[in-house]
Amino acid sequence: MKKIGVSGTFIRDEIIPLHGKPVGAVGGLYHPLACLSLLAGEASTILPFARLGKDFESAVRTALGSFQNIAFSHVIGDDKPNTCVRLEYFTPNDRDEITSERMAPLDVQECAGAADCDAIIVNMISGIDITLAALKAMHQFKTNLLYLDFHSLGYALDENGKRYGQPVPNWRCWLEHCDIVQMNENEALYLMQLLQPNPASFEAFIVQIMEMTHMRGMHITLGPEGSISGFRDGGKVTIKEIAFPPLEKTSVDIIGCGDVFGAGFVWHFLNTGDFFRATRYANTVASRNSLFAGSITKRKFEEFIKPYAALEN
Repeated sequence: MKKIGVSGTFIRDEIIPLHGKPVGAVGGLYHPLACLSLLAGEASTILPFARLGKDFESAVRTALGSFQNIAFSHVIGDDKPNTCVRLEYFTPNDRDEITSERMAPLDVQECAGAADCDAIIVNMISGIDITLAALKAMHQFKTNLLYLDFHSLGYALDENGKRYGQPVPNWRCWLEHCDIVQMNENEALYLMQLLQPNPASFEAFIVQIMEMTHMRGMHITLGPEGSISGFRDGGKVTIKEIAFPPLEKTSVDIIGCGDVFGAGFVWHFLNTGDFFRATRYANTVASRNSLFAGSITKRKFEEFIKPYAALEN
């Protein structure tokens, strides 16, 4: 029985698509939790670590109510309104995001229950989901893997709730206290500007970052182009570019694909220890997640992902 902790923020999504009517959805932490639950099945217990506004608790519990292996024992109820994000698309892959007041970060004590997890995913969905002190504490746990999704860590919110890049003076500390980090190409480009000398490519960036830290691995996700990933084996860093597998139809929705990538990678790597096989698997399940609109459900998983989700893939 595997036990996986996942920290982040549940988000009340208001989605304004290019075409059609606005849609409300449970987003944020829902995506990696649901994916992990469906990939792992009864062979796991999934533990979310998050604050949850009481105004949104019923919707979250209803959305995840049929996922029997998700335990809510470390979810903290909050009287403040839950964080809401308005997602307004202006191209099929690009959108504006307007965020309401964010939930307070989890501290060291509130993350202590992850001490006996086999793996921990720290997903910086809001950018302030946990404190750096809490990450440092979790890095001391006797776990197999601490996985950081950099996500919104490099962003702040203006007075209207719109995200903008901000300097992260302690960004290296965040990377020092994880085993593997995931970031998308925009997040990577932002960090590349902070390095001296500036790396000339994503490959050079991965090598430079991994030489500066003790991380075992790093992913830069490239949307429909797949990922560029690096893994340290002894003193050598190996870099591979791994493409999305061919799809039988056009992608329709990218929401949650990064979360599914991280969940798929962690589940495969936890079971096999093979970094690049796990990366190919992560790209496979993430690409399949783009074939349907809205959040992953059991029905959508059975139809679009499960036939491709065997760990042998």
